This record gives sequence, structure tokens and C-alpha cells, in this order.
Amino acid sequence: MLEQVKSNKGYFNQIKLDDKELEIIRSLIKVNYIKHLSKISNGIAAEANKNSMDYYHNLLEKYPQIIHREIWTKAKRLLPMKDVDVIKSLKFFKKLINDLPGVKISNEELIYPEEFYWRLVRPLTHGGVDDVGPMHADKWFWDLGKGVMMNGYSRVKMWMSIFNESGQSGFRFVSGSHLVDWPYTGILKDGNVKPKLDFCESKLDIEPFVCESGGVILFNDKLLHGGLVGGGKTRVSLECTLLIPDNIYNQYAVN
Repeated sequence: MLEQVKSNKGYFNQIKLDDKELEIIRSLIKVNYIKHLSKISNGIAAEANKNSMDYYHNLLEKYPQIIHREIWTKAKRLLPMKDVDVIKSLKFFKKLINDLPGVKISNEELIYPEEFYWRLVRPLTHGGVDDVGPMHADKWFWDLGKGVMMNGYSRVKMWMSIFNESGQSGFRFVSGSHLVDWPYTGILKDGNVKPKLDFCESKLDIEPFVCESGGVILFNDKLLHGGLVGGGKTRVSLECTLLIPDNIYNQYAVN
């Protein structure tokens, strides 16, 4: 697993949630989704509860009082610790812990001790291009001051598809890009300093992570990646930053 993350590709994509695990995580996210929608209107929340979350873009069309960028700030998309504990008890995560002893989960927002956060990305026809950022490496956010790194640990990101249309929506990346120091600039956006590539991403050899819902990818902290926007439904994903003890992480050389 770590061998592939540190290899010339920079990622490992051989994990998949089973059907039961996927349904459990969908349920955890949906409870929080409904909770936040109910703050706008109980009627909106009731309708949302009747449909799966990939229906979300239709709610926006029907209820203009839902202001997407305001209701779904990152702090509102963090799962509470009781839900994090449920995810950590699932078979796929227990195997992860077994393969990576001592692994922890980061808490950049300093709200919960460990942070899993979910994303809603609308289809292009409903403004989805505004729901994902440009291609970037997660290391850049840390370098720009987002989060305090624990001594003795290295970072690996985990991204999970909760709802996606295979090959059309989900996750995209540049294989091997973690081996290059790409030029970027920190810019102020939405009250935070965020990284932006210093050249047009169309020059990159970007490929999609082709998977069904339940697909998981672990990737290098320096890997260039971003959201894949397409299809006709809302994409839902879940992610976290894994903190791997250096004595485990450094067993694998970059090659």
C-alpha cells in the first residue's frame, strides 16, 4: 500500500468498500446532510430525506433559498466523532490499521480530534464546476499554514466515492506528479489562503480515477489532483488525511 503511494505513480487504488460499509457511510453522511438542511426548512429536509443524496442538485433547482456555498462550508461537512468511530470500526479501516500500525487522522479545523469530511459536487448543468478547486497538491495547503503537523508522522490522503458516475464524476489526478516540485502561488479566497498552479492545468496529463461508488484511493501528499465534474447526478465523496508514523512510512523508499 505505502509502497505504491511512494512509487513512481504515487497512489494505491485497490481498496473498495463492500455494500454494507458503503450503506453505513451513506447513512452517516445523510443524517448530517438532513440536519443542516433542516436549518433552512423542515420541508426541504423532509424532501431530501425521501431521496438519495445524488438527487441534491434537484433540490437546489426547486428551492432557491438553499445557498450552496454558504450552507456547505467545510466545518459543516465534518462528521462528528461518534460517526468517525463507526467508520474506524468497519472492516476496510481495520485492515488499514493492521497494515499501517499507529495510523492517526488529522484535524486541520481543530473541531474534532479526527476529521472525516464529505463533499457535494453538483453536475456541470447545475454549477458543479464551482464545487471543486483547481488541480493542486495537499502538501501546499499545509505549507501555506492550514493545519499543524504532528512531529514524527507523514501524510497520506484517502478519498472515497460515496456516490459517483464511473468515469464521469469523481476524482482526477496526474500520475507521478508527486516527484516534481510544481510552481504555485498562494491566493486569498473565501477568507483563506489557497494554492493555485502557476500555469494552465490543460498542460497536465490528467486522468480519472475510474471506479464505482465505494471506490477508495490513497495518494501521496504531493500528488496533483482535483475533482472530476461530469455526469447528470450529484457526486458525494468522503475524505481524510492519514498520519502515518515515520518509522512505518520511511520503510518504503521513493522509487
